[in-house]
Amino acid sequence: MSPLYDKLVGDFQWGALFMPTVPWGKSTRKMPFFGRNDETPLFVAVIMGLQHAFAMLGGGWLGELLILKATSLPPCRAPVSLPL
Repeated sequence: MSPLYDKLVGDFQWGALFMPTVPWGKSTRKMPFFGRNDETPLFVAVIMGLQHAFAMLGGGWLGELLILKATSLPPCRAPVSLPL
């Protein structure tokens, strides 16, 4: 491949990222890991960064939403007001 393609996409195994494996399945596919000093392709870094950002947003709101539902407080009475 071209050097530009290697910098942007690389030889990442996208099937391991988007297709989960089940414990009882016969698939022996392993999730690829990057070493400490390995260069991560740009497109892979963007996809993983978006995944991390969505997980942070969901994790930040989940606790507050569970507390609101458990205590039946309206959002304006909560310690932190959420855009519901």
